[in-house]
Amino acid sequence: MTVAQLITLKNDILTRWPTPATRPSDLDIAEFYNTPTTAPAVEVWRPVVTIQELNAAIEWPYMITLTQEKQLAFQSMIWANQIDMTDLQVRQGVNAIFAAPMAPGTRNNINGAGCGKRTGTYFETLFVKDTNPVVKVSLFFGELLTPGDVTAALSS
Repeated sequence: MTVAQLITLKNDILTRWPTPATRPSDLDIAEFYNTPTTAPAVEVWRPVVTIQELNAAIEWPYMITLTQEKQLAFQSMIWANQIDMTDLQVRQGVNAIFAAPMAPGTRNNINGAGCGKRTGTYFETLFVKDTNPVVKVSLFFGELLTPGDVTAALSS
């Protein structure tokens, strides 16, 4: 983590637990930050959605009724056998290809929780790189905060 990121983490920790006497151990703090957010849950876009996950999300009876142009556009999106849902153009492409009334279920499945996004951890949501009020893009998607990171932050 960069110095600026450590300071951001330190400030968040000190906001949650302002006095050392009431602050949990570094391990407990790391475990807290690695749990999914609640009340409100904050969703984060996934940077890697595999072709297998996409195939499971597609409503195939609707897929075969899409125009050739839309099917080719989808094929070009998945040429690397995965897509990056943190990329706004990819999300716009999914919405355009699977626009209503043809396949709204597929669009919702790909954009929905578990495939294109999921509830972020407190650590992930502390470091978002956009201001979308609905779903965020995290700089630390899928990474875990360690007790060593907590120690480094509190020492910064």
